[in-house]
Amino acid sequence: LPNAYAAADGARVLATTSDLATKNVTRRVAETGRMLIDVMDLGRESPAALEPGGQGYLTVRGVRLLHGVVRETLRSSGRVDPAWGLPVNQEDLLGTLITFTAAVFEALDRVGIRYDPDQAEDYLHTWCVIGEMLGIERKLLPADRAAATALMHRIAERHHERSPAGDLLMGALLRHMETSMPLALRKLPVTMT
Repeated sequence: LPNAYAAADGARVLATTSDLATKNVTRRVAETGRMLIDVMDLGRESPAALEPGGQGYLTVRGVRLLHGVVRETLRSSGRVDPAWGLPVNQEDLLGTLITFTAAVFEALDRVGIRYDPDQAEDYLHTWCVIGEMLGIERKLLPADRAAATALMHRIAERHHERSPAGDLLMGALLRHMETSMPLALRKLPVTMT
């Protein structure tokens, strides 16, 4: 999420529409967590999570519908500056996909956590399937980890800059994380970020 909040225009849209902007992060964090659990099939061991009728599939369909509603509501309401671009566009969706893939790999590498490179490629592929289900055009999806990393840096160059909305969202997330941690670990989120 810190990667997503670093994209100033996207952070402005999130701050306009999200519970995070009101400092009520519990619901938003829970919704994101629920989606991750559903699409990655954590705790169910069902190989059909992303197939029609599977819980991951149903969750992704709901998120895609929500994105469409947000996009149309903001576009017709005049609540976003046209300079921010179309809300929840292809690049925004790709940036979010990268947040859950290449940014995770980079973070694991930075702190020295080892993982199987083949499993990382499999994980990325799974997220590309999810990305296509969310409406990302197939031709835009990264073919492998190297392409995902290059895309992450390109999106960061184009969109990452400090913004009041990003500060608001990140501050709310860090406060939520700190209060959710055991006392001895409360400063870990801000240190890791």
